[in-house]
Amino acid sequence: MPSISKEAGQHSLSQKISQETDFQTLDGKSLKIDMMRREMKKLRYGENKALDCKYIHLPYTGDEMAMVVLLPNTVTGLLKMEKKIDVQKLNQCIKDVSSQLL
Repeated sequence: MPSISKEAGQHSLSQKISQETDFQTLDGKSLKIDMMRREMKKLRYGENKALDCKYIHLPYTGDEMAMVVLLPNTVTGLLKMEKKIDVQKLNQCIKDVSSQLL
């Protein structure tokens, strides 16, 4: 299984850390899919009440860029979040993070 980013990922993911996990679809079905897991001592994390979601920043090499992943608080929250999200709310998720020790 390829890593998310072969060159740029600070915390590259590999097949060694993949495991089969339940994944719930929007229609309520549960599928077994391979998910990758990476333990990090510190994680940039936040919550956004307007979008009803949590988010994390996954840094790339050099910490100059990060992939921001938004996770709705409910199974059906993705559709609601898509309707509410705009540039200002996304920028708020990028700026309003704190480093959490795990």
